[in-house]
Amino acid sequence: MADPLLIETDEQPKKKKSMVSAIIVPVLLLALSGGLGFSFSKFYVSPMIEANASAAPVDVQAANTANAAAAIRKSDEPAMAVVALDPILTNLSDPSEVWVRAEFSVLFNDAPSADVTAEIHDNFLRYMKTVKLRNLEGAIGFEHMLEDLNERARLISGGEAGRVLVRAFIVQ
Repeated sequence: MADPLLIETDEQPKKKKSMVSAIIVPVLLLALSGGLGFSFSKFYVSPMIEANASAAPVDVQAANTANAAAAIRKSDEPAMAVVALDPILTNLSDPSEVWVRAEFSVLFNDAPSADVTAEIHDNFLRYMKTVKLRNLEGAIGFEHMLEDLNERARLISGGEAGRVLVRAFIVQ
């Protein structure tokens, strides 16, 4: 009686790949890809580089300033001005031993007067004295603070301030 766990088949076991064929195929593929890369760089990229090198040198800085000046002249939009405010160093209201150093810039639609920027700086300083540390925690708290500063800058400048930019903000 035959054992039920043993299954008899007429198939012979498959031959294992030889070690030589396992090495030859990757080596041939590597050599083929290297040759293709070399021929691509030699016959396609090198002529393009040589053609660009033989062209007359261009003063890049002069070209960029000329393009920028032409773009400004063509634009119907008002000129934008970024004004850096003096750094603010103050303590917070809730844990009064926590200090904040903040450096802001304000983006204006037109060049503002010195009085407007000084008033915005003073207002930001007064605002930072009322902020509590728990209101600054996380991205949402920081975003709410920025929204408040943007609104204050717009109100003080009469709508001329477009956006408040944070250059540095350190809580210690």
